[in-house]
Amino acid sequence: AGQVIAAMSDLQSRIRLIIKAHDLKQRPQNEGFSCRVLQKPSSNACYELVDETEVVEKGSRKQGSSFVFDKKIVMDYFFEKKQHLRLEILDTCQGTGEAMAQVECTLGRIVGSSRSTLTADLVGTSEEGAAYGKLTIHAEEIKDPTQDKISISMKGIKLAAKDSFLQGGKSDPYLVIKRKTAISEEVVHRTEVIKNDLNPVWQPFTLELTELCSGDFDKEIIIECWDQDEPKMGIGSSTDDMIGLVTTTVNELLSTAAIQLLDYKERKPGKEVEPGKLGVECKIIYDPLTRTPSFLDYIAHGCKLRISVAVDFTSSNGNPSEKSSLHYHGEPLNNQYFQAMSAVASIILAYNDDKKVDAMGFGGIPKGANGVKHCFPLQTTSEEYEVNNGLEGLQAAYKEALGSVRMSGPTNFGSVLTQVRSKVEQRMQNSPAGTEYHVLLILTDGEICDESDTTAEIIKCSSLPMSIIIVGVGKGRFGKMEKLDSDDQLLKGKSGSRADRDIVQFVPFSKYSGDRAGDDLSEAVLAELPHQLLFYMCKHGIKPANGWPFQLPEGEWI
Repeated sequence: AGQVIAAMSDLQSRIRLIIKAHDLKQRPQNEGFSCRVLQKPSSNACYELVDETEVVEKGSRKQGSSFVFDKKIVMDYFFEKKQHLRLEILDTCQGTGEAMAQVECTLGRIVGSSRSTLTADLVGTSEEGAAYGKLTIHAEEIKDPTQDKISISMKGIKLAAKDSFLQGGKSDPYLVIKRKTAISEEVVHRTEVIKNDLNPVWQPFTLELTELCSGDFDKEIIIECWDQDEPKMGIGSSTDDMIGLVTTTVNELLSTAAIQLLDYKERKPGKEVEPGKLGVECKIIYDPLTRTPSFLDYIAHGCKLRISVAVDFTSSNGNPSEKSSLHYHGEPLNNQYFQAMSAVASIILAYNDDKKVDAMGFGGIPKGANGVKHCFPLQTTSEEYEVNNGLEGLQAAYKEALGSVRMSGPTNFGSVLTQVRSKVEQRMQNSPAGTEYHVLLILTDGEICDESDTTAEIIKCSSLPMSIIIVGVGKGRFGKMEKLDSDDQLLKGKSGSRADRDIVQFVPFSKYSGDRAGDDLSEAVLAELPHQLLFYMCKHGIKPANGWPFQLPEGEWI
């Protein structure tokens, strides 16, 4: 038996939200702004307070057209849940805050956006149509406190002289190191000041890589070189002069001996006085503990989730025009097929910017066809499986199919699996490893009739970046589905071949009822997906694209 390397309980994450405000609407009585973050535990629940930032007072040095709140909002992250958030901008007046405008989104939408950063327009709580500004929200995973470090030694080389002749004609330089997030710059280290020296050597210092660059060796960091100015004759105050700055990365620091400082105003080599250079010597101090990448490490660094949906149109579902049908298309449309595809797809689609879905039917006779088709495009006006416009496009294609596809049979999964597998293999040839993971959602009302072909296809799919979710609709018999969801042992085919890993999750919709049925279903069927993605990536030696020296484990997973 191999080494047990991961358990489901290890996959829960805590994240911090960094919030930036842009061009907030100013009112005459306004004294400042704060941001309040609320969450509701399910679609039909009420919002509950998570936390609130500090008040940024009007007229403060920080409050310009754009500013970042210092306080970070910390909260739990669950991939399988649709975590509804409301971020309210409070307009503070006479010590009390009133919600002026808000942004509503899901935590998944923030995490799944490019660089885990979402920018959205603020919507007024009272006056409609007015411009209230924007919010940018950046999500970062909170890592374990024990992490790798970087040791840095720096010296100045022919730095520019900023002091007057009376002050010595040199500079009193010091360095400020800043981490750069998607929406802010934060100081992580400040060196000592060295007096009257244009070639200073600062004391070596050590920083945690998570604090400096979130473990991303290609993430931008800023090094500023300043000249400290003392008040003249000990009277008044003085402002330090910037000598120069440079935007760099940990990888660049590790691979160079010297970096050119740039002019701080134009951020290019100075025209009048060359700012000088910084000599650099760095080394990584690796933590002795073995660490494996997290699900969010892959998502935050470019891995997108793609979803395909396959819908059962066999005659056992009943006539869609009759209320007894599992496909009943009364208004509003809310049958179990519609609920299941909406609940699951809405979560997956938050992790892909192009909002495209491959939508197909099986076991029915599409308009214009001579007989039953075991895999056909759900949108009857097109020969393409790919549907645009995300969840709305998927729902529209399903409604369109209900009015044109005739129910037939039998229930075969094999052709659907072949179609999706071929699409995944094609995309793998055109995309770098680790940039996509595919989810196939199959919605069906009964047992399959091609068990051998289905098993063989699942075994082929198990070596691809892919998971399969099967939702049983109605009260039919699903014994064969339970067999495909082989939690106790890997799926085995007639030829003796075995699945590379467990990729199937089956759940009957009948287990859930009431207002939370869709939420409960999605939580049940998606709970294993982060685990399956991690297992695939580690098994195939694919690391997150952030340069962190992860050790990918081997052996069995539980």
